[in-house]
Amino acid sequence: LIVSLTIGAFFTIFGLLAIDDATREHWIGSAGDELLSFELFGEDLELTTELVRVAGGLAAFSGFYFAISMLTDSTYRQEFLEELTSEMRQSFRERAKYLKLRKASA
Repeated sequence: LIVSLTIGAFFTIFGLLAIDDATREHWIGSAGDELLSFELFGEDLELTTELVRVAGGLAAFSGFYFAISMLTDSTYRQEFLEELTSEMRQSFRERAKYLKLRKASA
């Protein structure tokens, strides 16, 4: 989820900064459905429905690809999941000790 949200935010910000009115009109044939308009460093920026939809689609696909890679590729699994699972195991052990001590004192 974090990967998808990060990628979605990146593409939304990138689209806001890189795609101007003329390019957007050339690509989609209209000015688009404006959701938000603001000025940044003297430039008018417009957040459109189309930009959000494209950024969301790319983010969803990228997150899905990352999740599949994580499950099927042993290198990714070792790099990202091994440390996380060992930390979770340690947390569960510590919680079990805590609960045992709490039960003994009650």
